[in-house]
Amino acid sequence: MHAPDPGLPLDGTPAEVNPDSKGCGAVMRSAPFGLVNPADAAFAMAARGAQITHGHPTGYYASGALAAILAYLVAGDSLEGSGLRALRVLEFPQVLGSARTGGTPVPATKRPRPTCAGPSTWPQGSPTAEKVESLGAGWVAEEALAIGVYCALATPRVEDALLLSVNQSGDSDSTPCVAICSAPATATSACRTPGSSGSRAAPGSPRRRTTWRPNTAVADPFGQGRGGSPVAG
Repeated sequence: MHAPDPGLPLDGTPAEVNPDSKGCGAVMRSAPFGLVNPADAAFAMAARGAQITHGHPTGYYASGALAAILAYLVAGDSLEGSGLRALRVLEFPQVLGSARTGGTPVPATKRPRPTCAGPSTWPQGSPTAEKVESLGAGWVAEEALAIGVYCALATPRVEDALLLSVNQSGDSDSTPCVAICSAPATATSACRTPGSSGSRAAPGSPRRRTTWRPNTAVADPFGQGRGGSPVAG
């Protein structure tokens, strides 16, 4: 198994393994780094962890960004503030965890999409499936990050964020993973209950069962015949 060199800067150079891969799998597994590390360390560890399997810079930067967002949330920042602070980390990620200082900004084309980092850039108005899909399908890391954070920003409860992120026609098993990890209540709950075990309901809400319903006007709002949609039951 490839072990990324912690002494090398995260400067946007494709990693050794799968240098063209930026699938959402790496960002999905990066959240734990943000629960137990300060933001800079969380970013660097998650980005290098992503490089084990996903070598494209956008893929490993998105993974680091989610971990940094979680770290800022754990430290008490708001989700909007955490997203903005993570964007600042993304400007000079090459210095994190390396012996180097300074550096030049990473080109914007190599950074994850900042679509939902602040109120001036994320879709306006009430959240809808169409607005979620305007951010992408979630198959690649930066789109999964954008969709997940948008859903957490646009809805008042963890449960609402989860339902919004899953009811879209893209990679709807990855986007809710990012959405629920981005919710401030999730980070707070995870830190208040160390060592807890077993499945837990979304913080502050009762357990609800998700069922799969056949295509209907409600379950398939785009009329694309995708076989149904998960809806809270």
